[in-house]
Amino acid sequence: MKTLVVAIAILLSVAACQRKESVLGAIHETVDAARSRQKVQIDITTEKADASPAELALQQKIEKEIEKAHTAHVVDDGSGPGYVRINVEVDDKKTAVENIREILRGDGVLDRSTVKILQQ
Repeated sequence: MKTLVVAIAILLSVAACQRKESVLGAIHETVDAARSRQKVQIDITTEKADASPAELALQQKIEKEIEKAHTAHVVDDGSGPGYVRINVEVDDKKTAVENIREILRGDGVLDRSTVKILQQ
């Protein structure tokens, strides 16, 4: 009987610790979600006024590379006269901008790109 009481006490202690960890995890997730993320805009100049299919495909490729590298979260994209645009949200703007520039360099478009931090 004494062994059963000890076993139940141990199980209750373990359950309490696991619950505390899940509560702390939920708190951390909520705080992370509530933090305002910095927005960064990436513009890549196109060869003509309208983006070519190849330039639109490159835009999608860069978006996938940014997401895959966990550099930023792509919010939206688009294009206008003479450019394609990718808007992202980042946690650490300095590191993210450096990583984005490396991705652009790797795809051969850094020299015709701008990466700017948007004011909130």
